[in-house]
Amino acid sequence: MKHLITILFPIYVRVNQGYQLARVMDYMPSRRPFDHGSRLGESILASFIPRIFWPDKPTSGGKANMKYYADVFLDTTSMDVGPIGEGYGSFGKWGGILYMFFFGSFLSLSFRYFISLCKKNPLLIFWQPLIFFEVIYCMENDTMQAMNSLIKIGIMLFVLFRIFPNIIRSPQGNFKVVIFGLRTVLIFSDWYTPANLAGGPIQSVHNIASHLSKAFHISIYTGAFDIGDNEVMNNVQTDVWLNHSAIKKYIINH
Repeated sequence: MKHLITILFPIYVRVNQGYQLARVMDYMPSRRPFDHGSRLGESILASFIPRIFWPDKPTSGGKANMKYYADVFLDTTSMDVGPIGEGYGSFGKWGGILYMFFFGSFLSLSFRYFISLCKKNPLLIFWQPLIFFEVIYCMENDTMQAMNSLIKIGIMLFVLFRIFPNIIRSPQGNFKVVIFGLRTVLIFSDWYTPANLAGGPIQSVHNIASHLSKAFHISIYTGAFDIGDNEVMNNVQTDVWLNHSAIKKYIINH
C-alpha cells in the first residue's frame, strides 16, 4: 500500500487544483500576510503594458506564483495556484470570493461582447480559439495569462481588422472568405522546444506545426526563456531563423 501511495500521490498533486489552493491557504496568512491585491494588481496592469515599456514587469506562470503564494519552488513541474489561489492570497476568504465574482463576470461579459461582434461579422468566430484559448483553462493557470490573451490579442485583431477590413467582411458587408493564396503559416508562441516547463501547450504547438507542415511552410516565432525563467535557455541560438526539417523557428532574446 505504501508503494502504491508513493506512485499515486504525485499524480494526485499534479492534477488536483484544490491541492494547490490548500497549499496557499496553509501558507497565507499564517506565514505570510494577505497582500491586499498588490501582486494581483501588478499582474492585471502588466496585461495592458508591453514588456518593452516595463522590462521588469511580473512574469506569468506557475513558478513565480507558487513561490509567492504557497512558498513552493518548482523546478521541472508546471503548476499554478489559479485565480482562486490568487484571490485568496490577496484578500482572504470572502475577499477572494468577491474577486472571483468580478473576474468571472469580466470573462463572461467579454465572451458575450465577442459573440455580439460575430453576429455582425461571422468570420470573427474563427478567431475565437486564439482569443479565448488561455481563458478556457485559466483556472489552473493565473489571472495574467487570461488577461494577456483577451487584451493583447484583442488589440492586435482590432488593429489588424482596421488595416485589412476585408479579412472579415466585404465592403458591402456580405459574408465572404478572403483567400490570399499564401502557403506560409506563422505561429506565435511564448514557449517552444527546447522549453519544457510550460507543459502541454508546447507539445500542442509542435503537433499542429508537424501536421500543417505537410501542406504549408511553417514558421514559429517564440521566446528564448522557459516559463518563469529569467535566463536564456542553454544551447539556444537567438535572433536568427533556424531550420528544422519543414519547420522554421525564430527564437527572440527578449
